Amino acid sequence: MGKMAKLSTEWEPKSDVWFHTYGAYLLCGLTVASSTYIVAHFRQHLRLERYARMVMYSVGAGFPFIAAGTYNQYWSNLYIARKGERCHTCIAVKNAVFQSGMTVLYPSLLTCLMGFFYAQSYHTIPSVPANFLSSKEQAAHVWRLVQAIAERSHFSKIMMLLFLVNLFAGYYVSEKQQEECVLMFKKILDQQEMIVQANRGVAVVDSYTDSFH
Repeated sequence: MGKMAKLSTEWEPKSDVWFHTYGAYLLCGLTVASSTYIVAHFRQHLRLERYARMVMYSVGAGFPFIAAGTYNQYWSNLYIARKGERCHTCIAVKNAVFQSGMTVLYPSLLTCLMGFFYAQSYHTIPSVPANFLSSKEQAAHVWRLVQAIAERSHFSKIMMLLFLVNLFAGYYVSEKQQEECVLMFKKILDQQEMIVQANRGVAVVDSYTDSFH
């Protein structure tokens, strides 16, 4: 990975190793855009306004931003460096699933739980006292509120679109990174072969001795 990092910084033209250099930043941008939208949507419909803004955006959008970039830059590229083409498709699929899960599923679940907790704490939405309903009825009441929030502004359709976009982006970036790594591996092997040939030296044939034998 050290050789790959050094090669990517010195490589010309830069377009040949663009995804290896900037792929993680691209996925981070998609992550922060998607997760920020999800957090903002729940906060708006739960009427939280200024309440718990820093906590919800930090956990719901900040953590996925760091996790998605770190996974692609280090963990996914580590698999590529170790296994190369032996596990070509599985590396790309893992990267795609992690990207979509961390970008869409994690923020949705966590923001929903945190949002209802803070909405109940600050009384920003109408709530039913716990002693008025059984546990099943309370769960059904919360589920109806979640459905009402999801149905507004075509949220469920946008969520599905974000999931598919991030799934495709994670897979595509990983595929391109593997192609670029193969190109860099080939250059490393060519350099090593040239060093080996240089150390052997040029073979000199003695024509007189050869003709004598």
